[in-house]
Amino acid sequence: MSEPLIYHVEPAAGLWVVVRETHPEPLADFRDLASALAFARSESGKIGLAEIVIHAADGSVVRVEPHPVTT
Repeated sequence: MSEPLIYHVEPAAGLWVVVRETHPEPLADFRDLASALAFARSESGKIGLAEIVIHAADGSVVRVEPHPVTT
């Protein structure tokens, strides 16, 4: 089984950015967390096996969402 592709959703300079671990620059930035999460979920849905790591302002991990979502 291959490792999941990791997306990070984190605050930066008053915005929320989405960063893929394999990409040095943010993929996108948003004014609110909900929009950033929607984008990250959409992008991760294209991959197959991914995780979204949501960070707080201090850099700590708030939660991790596996994708595809398993129930």
